Amino acid sequence: MIDWFLIARHAVWIIGAAICVASWSWNRRIAVPRIGVALFCFGLASVSRWWEAAVWVIIGCLSLVRWKTQK
Repeated sequence: MIDWFLIARHAVWIIGAAICVASWSWNRRIAVPRIGVALFCFGLASVSRWWEAAVWVIIGCLSLVRWKTQK
């Protein structure tokens, strides 16, 4: 049986990583890299153990806070 919820959780971090890689060829001053990093972190937090998830959530929140303060 296919676990669609697990596939969706893994898709979040894969999309975040794809946004980060794609943003390297664009202008880095736009908000896309920060959003990509946040998606990557929160996606990995959703598929990790509790202590790894806590670290990924902290990194993701710091990325979003840094993005908000640079506007």
